[in-house]
Amino acid sequence: MREERGSPMVYKSLKDILEPEVHHKFLEDIFRKELVRGYEEAVEIGFVHGQYETLINFLRVRFPETLALIKQEIYSIEDSEVLRTLLLKVFAAQTAEEVKQILLEVSQQ
Repeated sequence: MREERGSPMVYKSLKDILEPEVHHKFLEDIFRKELVRGYEEAVEIGFVHGQYETLINFLRVRFPETLALIKQEIYSIEDSEVLRTLLLKVFAAQTAEEVKQILLEVSQQ
């Protein structure tokens, strides 16, 4: 904020304008929201990473011949819903050819 006519331009911070309790509450609200948002992002990243690991471990045991293809394709997927759907389709697959077809479909989306 700046002073009007006759006085030099003086810029004040929020701390200077707001009462100390209001300023403290304002900062607390901002930091809490940022903390929650950061936590939610970390949880989502961890969840997606867990889905990657589940898929790779499943294929390592059930269809090891598809691992090279899966590693190339899945790390470009960042949406947990897409990964969940992919996992369900791969779990239902009966053959390596089915898995390869599923992975090709995903890579073309």
